[in-house]
Amino acid sequence: MFLNTVGHGMSNRIISRNFARSGETVSRYFNIVLKAIGSLKDDYIRGPPPSPPPDITSDTRYWPWFKDCVGAINGTHLPASVPAEIRSRFRGQEELPTQNILAAVNFDLTFSYVLAGWEGSADDSKILNDALERENGLTVPEGKYYLVDNPRMAGPGFISPYPGVRHRPPGFEDGDGDPPTSAEELFNWRHSSLRARMEHALGVLKARFRFLTSSPQFPFLTQVDIVLVCCILHNMIIEFDPTDEILSEYSSQGDPTAQSRQCSGRDNEENESGTSNGYFAEWCGLRDAIAEEMWKDFVAING
Repeated sequence: MFLNTVGHGMSNRIISRNFARSGETVSRYFNIVLKAIGSLKDDYIRGPPPSPPPDITSDTRYWPWFKDCVGAINGTHLPASVPAEIRSRFRGQEELPTQNILAAVNFDLTFSYVLAGWEGSADDSKILNDALERENGLTVPEGKYYLVDNPRMAGPGFISPYPGVRHRPPGFEDGDGDPPTSAEELFNWRHSSLRARMEHALGVLKARFRFLTSSPQFPFLTQVDIVLVCCILHNMIIEFDPTDEILSEYSSQGDPTAQSRQCSGRDNEENESGTSNGYFAEWCGLRDAIAEEMWKDFVAING
């Protein structure tokens, strides 16, 4: 009954009919299973592995440039059902109420951290700060970092693309399209390409658990718990069945950054350039060092 609800988005009424049980029984056992799986959080949502997988270490686009990268921070909006008096705070990008989800994703597409329940109108940088400050929140191993796509999220342990520098479309390193003209362009492409590999995790999650993209008919706190439980199940499936059909389908889609993109706007440029504390400057310096060495290697190979 539980898996029919989260996997197929079936309503209480339909499940009650299919299993010949009362709606109260369906609801009661749904919550029992929800709580039981939620108790497995620390067993299945763990910090990033100590080293990246072979498909990263053997790829010269990423290695050794991103040797200290432990994953990516990604976010998504999921439909939410909230009381009318607070609905305006939850309006997402399409004016419908959503909850804003922040997730740390490993190279193998498992989640190492999940924070659900923020209003759809909340800025990603605010959610990241909350994740870092709360008890048992997101931690970054010493000397390591996550990739982020929003310069407002950049800082110690989080490296973003260069603001205002476009991403080259995929293919130029295979002889298709114009090559990059600067270290910043090359860095942005490879940063985006690597991060996009891990973005598939959220696509897999939504494809597997249809409840997450449907209009939820549960109290909001239950909606938040369901997101976390779906992430736990996602990690369990990858651990026990790494050749899972849905996972394989998304992994075979290749790099989703198929179009040239403009990275950031005026707000992002002003925010990054206006943040001048020592820790921030140190991590910007690390990005510059990576980009410079990456560019030297690229020029030496391609002339």
